[in-house]
Amino acid sequence: AQGYMGGEIISVRTDTRGYTGGAHGYSYTTGYTFDLSTGQFIDPVQLAEDPAAFQEGAAEALIAAADSLGRERRDLYWDNYQDIIREWNNGAVYFNGEGMTVIFSAYELGPYVLGAVELTLDWETLADLLDGGLARLGVEAGGEA
Repeated sequence: AQGYMGGEIISVRTDTRGYTGGAHGYSYTTGYTFDLSTGQFIDPVQLAEDPAAFQEGAAEALIAAADSLGRERRDLYWDNYQDIIREWNNGAVYFNGEGMTVIFSAYELGPYVLGAVELTLDWETLADLLDGGLARLGVEAGGEA
């Protein structure tokens, strides 16, 4: 597990591996976002003043990041990978000193051979999407955690 505390938010990423037989084991990542001010786990989109705009804007940026990983990887994505990425906030989201990383475990965006796909949006990119959310994450307006 990895953890990050910034401002009012604790972000945790857990990486789990298992083997129950077959050709290979399986691994997956889970992300948790905890709001210290309310004492509750939250959906990452709740960090923004406008959650719907944050989800949509981040989805577009994450799709662009996935497309930029190169043709060899892109050719392995499922046909509906963009629809899967648009639901990024329902998956493994992890905030750290660099920004926000969304982790799609093996089989989520493509076959096992693709492996996990990690897409990161830096603080500068998030600043335009999060409105007042950067302060809740303990990030200054210039994008420094």
